[in-house]
Amino acid sequence: MSDYRVSRRGLLLGVAGLGTAGILASCSSNTKTATPSTTTTTTGAALTGTLSALFMKQAGYSEEHIGAMIAAFTAKNPGVTIKPEYVPYEALHDKIVAAAPAGTYDLVFIDVIWPAEFASKGLIADISNRIPSTWKTDVLGGALNSAV
Repeated sequence: MSDYRVSRRGLLLGVAGLGTAGILASCSSNTKTATPSTTTTTTGAALTGTLSALFMKQAGYSEEHIGAMIAAFTAKNPGVTIKPEYVPYEALHDKIVAAAPAGTYDLVFIDVIWPAEFASKGLIADISNRIPSTWKTDVLGGALNSAV
């Protein structure tokens, strides 16, 4: 039996990547479906538009990592522009809560301790039915469960 250990940085990268991919995949109206491998709506039209995104500056990933994820997403979805904004962790929660009524951000990076609060306030949506089935075997279970 091998001694496989996941580093904190690796776990955070996985969670950040999964969260970002899941959020990017879900950022469409109810009439559209988008997954990392699907770039069209249910009617066959290409995804288009601009998404404003809020991320945390300091974590197990860098702005370059997020930039790479955004680049990969927009390469598959050339009609979509992602406008990222980065804030310190200490400001993230309050900025999300303050910006929510105005609909300032289409997607946000959240800490795993906030989903229950945000769901009770109607600030986040359940996207578990949009998670590709392959993620259940391809993604670290703990990371996937915390995102779901």
